[in-house]
Amino acid sequence: MSDLIDQLAAGNDRRRTELVRLAGSTVEPWRLLVGHRVIDGRHVSDLSLRVQYLHLTDRLINTVVDGGFDRVIFLDKSARPVCWLMRLAWPALSPSITRRAFSPAPPLPQCTFLNIDRLQWRHIMDSSNTGVFDVDQIPEHPIIGLRHAFQAYRESNATWLDDQRVLVVDEVRVSGDTATIAASILKRAFPLADFVPSQWMTPKLVTRSGGNRYNNQLPVWYRDDTHLGRGIGDRDPEWSQRSRNWRVRSAAWFLSRPLTENDPSSLQLRRELSALVGGLLRGDWPLVPDFDRVDLEERCLLFNGLDLSALRAYRERHEILLDI
Repeated sequence: MSDLIDQLAAGNDRRRTELVRLAGSTVEPWRLLVGHRVIDGRHVSDLSLRVQYLHLTDRLINTVVDGGFDRVIFLDKSARPVCWLMRLAWPALSPSITRRAFSPAPPLPQCTFLNIDRLQWRHIMDSSNTGVFDVDQIPEHPIIGLRHAFQAYRESNATWLDDQRVLVVDEVRVSGDTATIAASILKRAFPLADFVPSQWMTPKLVTRSGGNRYNNQLPVWYRDDTHLGRGIGDRDPEWSQRSRNWRVRSAAWFLSRPLTENDPSSLQLRRELSALVGGLLRGDWPLVPDFDRVDLEERCLLFNGLDLSALRAYRERHEILLDI
């Protein structure tokens, strides 16, 4: 563990202290990041789930770094834990590797949360249900409000997003509509910025009796029976419009409401996400890097002490499933 942390720190004492603290993160018992049965009947083990979530996060981080993104917008509420995990894993997974040594970690891009749900806007953008979304069907008022929320000054037309390259992240791909709708709304509000839609998890689709198709799995924090578990509440435009903060009032149609009650499952999730990255640094489970990384072989060796062939054998032996 110490050798890996020293290499990742690349001589930065502050980064080393951060990594040592993260490596000490543990949780007992695990309640959320645990194995479960997926729709097609297979059982995903604890180890398989944790390796998969780190693999998906390494892919997201590689996309952010390789794509040169200035900002990442995470779609509330279920993409908020993806942001927590990306931030935690950034010191470990963002450094690139050259000549079998880690380069210094790049700066973490700015992260923003917006609540843009496809059901919120789909009936307006696609009133005929053709599957073609026309962002110009949205009234001007909410678009202006969204733009105002990112103005540096109330009297200025310039915004913090101008000339930025922005990745828009949804937690899971169903049809891909949510991230696409969000990116198109943002592009209309901020024409000087570049928005790219993306998803953290893209599960396989399974056809069940009756011909209906379902995602084979969802993130363990995905809930439709409660608004709790992700540290934030539902959208509440009336509450937002009563805020003393003019930016909150302006973006009333695009913000989640802070919780006014305890959310113990959200705190548990944060602890488990920290322990997930801590376990990687301790060597409790391996890293299966993003397969598109140019330093794929080197990452396997430095994180796991295994080459690609040996890591593949490890995955087969422990039945670690990634594409589920």
